[in-house]
Amino acid sequence: MTEVEDYGRQIFEAISYANEFPVVKEKLLIMFDKLIKELSELIDEDELNDYKKAKEVVEKIPENEVEELCFTVESLYGDVENYPSYF
Repeated sequence: MTEVEDYGRQIFEAISYANEFPVVKEKLLIMFDKLIKELSELIDEDELNDYKKAKEVVEKIPENEVEELCFTVESLYGDVENYPSYF
């Protein structure tokens, strides 16, 4: 499994938080900072670390590949809210 697959949900949340698509790398990293700050009081340390690791994955990706990352993650997670919830 690739790092993008490992942290795709967190990357998708940061993309969604940006309110634009696709998101440029700089803005995506800013969205991660905001998410991490806002979630730090709401989620446990392990889950928060997943957001930090996802941000590190994005930091390693060259700027010219971020658009493709956005489309890949959106195709994997974009329809999640359309599935029925059983909880």
